[in-house]
Amino acid sequence: MDPTMDVNEHSLEDVPMLTGDNYKSWKKNMEEYLSEKGLWHHISEPQPEEAEYGWVEQDLKVLMKIEETCDRKIHPYIKSLSPAKVIWDQLAVMYGKMDDFGPRWKGKVSTCYTWCLPFFNAIATGEWSKVEEFVNKNRGTLTARITVNGETPLHIAAKFGKESIVKELLLRMDEESVKKRALNEATALHFAVIQEQLQIAKVLVNKVEALVLMKFENMTAVALAAKCRHKDLVAYLCPITLKEEDKFKGLAKPKDYECVSAEIDQNRATLLTSLINVNFFDEALDIFNRFPNLVLTEDIHGKTAVHSLARNTSAFRRSSWFFQRRIYSCLNLKFFCNGRGRNQDEENLNQACEEMEAPTTCLKKINPEDLQYPNALRLLDKICVEISVIDINDAQSKALMTSTIFSAIRIGNVVFVTEMLRYCPQFAYLFDDNDLGIIHQAIIHRRKKIFNLIDSMDLPRQKMVRYRSSEKENILHITAKRAPIDRLNQKHSPAKELQNELRWFKLIGNTVPPTLQDSVNNKGQTPAMLFMEEHKELWNDAKQWLKDTANSGMVVAALVASVMLSTALSLPSLSGTGKADTGEIHIKFTNHNHFYNVVIATMISLFFASASLLSFLSVYISHQTGDDFLHHLPRMLSMGLLFLYISVSAMIATFITTIFMVFRNGIVKVMLPPALLAIIPVLAFAALSQFPVFKDMLFSSYGLNRFTKRRKGYF
Repeated sequence: MDPTMDVNEHSLEDVPMLTGDNYKSWKKNMEEYLSEKGLWHHISEPQPEEAEYGWVEQDLKVLMKIEETCDRKIHPYIKSLSPAKVIWDQLAVMYGKMDDFGPRWKGKVSTCYTWCLPFFNAIATGEWSKVEEFVNKNRGTLTARITVNGETPLHIAAKFGKESIVKELLLRMDEESVKKRALNEATALHFAVIQEQLQIAKVLVNKVEALVLMKFENMTAVALAAKCRHKDLVAYLCPITLKEEDKFKGLAKPKDYECVSAEIDQNRATLLTSLINVNFFDEALDIFNRFPNLVLTEDIHGKTAVHSLARNTSAFRRSSWFFQRRIYSCLNLKFFCNGRGRNQDEENLNQACEEMEAPTTCLKKINPEDLQYPNALRLLDKICVEISVIDINDAQSKALMTSTIFSAIRIGNVVFVTEMLRYCPQFAYLFDDNDLGIIHQAIIHRRKKIFNLIDSMDLPRQKMVRYRSSEKENILHITAKRAPIDRLNQKHSPAKELQNELRWFKLIGNTVPPTLQDSVNNKGQTPAMLFMEEHKELWNDAKQWLKDTANSGMVVAALVASVMLSTALSLPSLSGTGKADTGEIHIKFTNHNHFYNVVIATMISLFFASASLLSFLSVYISHQTGDDFLHHLPRMLSMGLLFLYISVSAMIATFITTIFMVFRNGIVKVMLPPALLAIIPVLAFAALSQFPVFKDMLFSSYGLNRFTKRRKGYF
């Protein structure tokens, strides 16, 4: 044995594992261990203002020693805390004074979520008297972590919306304590924003305005409010945040100014894109008017304002109701569009109605997206003005605008593409790495409005439509390929999908020279051959669907025709006479008011059922070629369904009229309700199941032309 070794020297193994109940023993042994190692000053003394590397390294060792001797359930409460003195104080708060509390704090104190359940409940329920008692007896709980998520009492009060608790806590806290973060990096302000607690947010910001610059998930509080669609909070936090950012930029050192300025621009770009994404265009317009340089500044996700607007189709989607659009055109929408927050929106609504001398009740259901439409157009207009002066030859700008325009085409943002091409017609000649231009993207994604827009532009076509891939495919080969799945699945039936594909292929085929129609690719396929190969599965599905629909229609038409034929054959017997000597009674119905109604309804039902049967039969036995799918089959199917609806309706009319004719006054009142109830399932089935098919076929055959006529060809 080494004679120089002290037999009383402590090792880390002598320190018991801290579980909570043995805190006093753990504290004594850990203090002795750190003192013998010459490390106790890291606990007993505050951290130097400018700590040297050696001090930081020693403090890290102390921190690790403390963590090693703590039970795993304690780790969340001390995770990421530093220096070591902070962890020591946290443990002292948790276990050092619990024996001093009265009966109301006894019982099951610790849970898997919080180390002091009564204290947590007192904060969550807003019982300040209990919270104050606990804080007075254990002053450290004011800023200590209370939950495994690292939440302090201020975080909990803000999250549960307890404004009175927040105010009382803030009176006892300094600025650094208010800025404390939970384990997820959220501050009390972020919790208030997420829970839409405007008043709590105001109290916190009044205490420490710098909170608005602290980030959660790399976003400031105002950007988080925009993401959560909390308009009132955005309206309150936005001016304060901009002011604090300008102040922070002004205090930056010259060597750091560029970096600070770039970070602030990114914060503002994130706010702008967040506002655009949730359709807060009045606030977005204000931001863009102040900082037009943000048009191509990337946010934290690498997206720009112009890209967010291109992806936001709801911004330019107005109400589909004719009367709503007419009403909006008569309103002075400046009262609605200049509002800030929900309360002011209601005030603006009432103000507009007073000026119009109109009741407010009829306008309470105004669509908020319709009110934002003018501001969305104004923002788009200003963005286009800024974009129009950008050097398109710059590689980065060109790549960004190509990606943005193509993204807008893919999702069908017609208004965005229209305005961009109106201000910047040179964008019509943008091509991606695969040599695909905007006209090719419109063809691939079946965007007929954008296709017609580009087609109507008075621009040279040769360069715009040039395309020759490595597989020797031309623009018509692109058209022949099957549409993206999201464009196909929007329709009700495979037959309608195939009809749309055939129409689209035929439309583009009529715009290109005949030489391209006969051109072959590396596989020796013409565009027509490629179309058949790409749509083989859809073609088979459409054929099967048509046969199944026609077969089902024929069965129903045959049943209706059989019933009505039987009814027609029995009509002559209704005018017969009875024999009085046999006791048989035959009532004459020829003189009844409803007799001829029964005859007419029976004839209509029988004739239309027969016509429906023939229409479905022509669909069933057809060759089902491409031209048939374009015109003949949809027309015959829609005619068959129409005739069948008329036939069934006439049959129902016959049934009801017969009840009126056969039964007398008193009995009719009893029999009519069950008869009407029996009809409801038939009508419901026709309306919910078959009417969408009928509407599809009818509009595709006799409705307005899907593709407007071109003003001029490409060549």
